[in-house]
This record gives sequence, structure tokens and C-alpha cells, in this order.
Amino acid sequence: MTPLAIWRALFLPSSHSWQGEHARYVDTLLFFTLLSFFVGCYSLLKWFNHDHSLLVMTSILLIGCELMAGVILRLVHSPVLALNIGFFGMVAHAMNIVYQSGGIVVSTQSFWMPLLIVAFFL
Repeated sequence: MTPLAIWRALFLPSSHSWQGEHARYVDTLLFFTLLSFFVGCYSLLKWFNHDHSLLVMTSILLIGCELMAGVILRLVHSPVLALNIGFFGMVAHAMNIVYQSGGIVVSTQSFWMPLLIVAFFL
């Protein structure tokens, strides 16, 4: 089983009526939350080893938001709410990374901003 298949099994509701375009929307949401979850886990390990407590906290927030988005999708069947919670976690962490590394002009992490803009449109 792939990580995405496991993630789908965990968070895709067993009974749903999503068809066509809406089903693709939910699959994209699950893919985004899985990638964001992995980013949060990697960031948590990275910033914990560098002893950077503010980035550790937003890494934990990111992981929690992605898990909460999955639970909301499974229990409440609200992909829009799940997507907004997932994006909130990713944006909070990305903005903190950019801020902690010197701001949008100086930061080597500024690529997160256009990446998030592209992700919003997907």
C-alpha cells in the first residue's frame, strides 16, 4: 500500500456521494493534506534538531491541522472546511519560516509564498 492509499483509507468517508469533479476535488484535498503532513513531520525533525522552538511549534500546528482536516473530511463530510483548515496550517508554518529567516526579501525560504499561491489555484 502506498502512503496515499493509507491516507485515503484513514480519512475518506466510507459512504459518500461524491462523483466526478467533486470526487477529484476530494482526492486533490487528500493528496495536499498528505504532502503537508509530510512537510510538517520533516520540519518538526529539522527544527527540533536546530533547537528552534517557534518553528517546532508551527510544525506541530501544521501536523495537527492536516490531521484535523482529514478527521473533518471523514466525520463531517465537508471538504471545503477541511481544505481551509489544511491551508491554514500550511500558510501559518510557511509564513513563520519566511519570517524567522529574515522576511520575504532576505529569506532563502521565500519560494513558499508562490508555491502556496499555486496550490490555492489547484
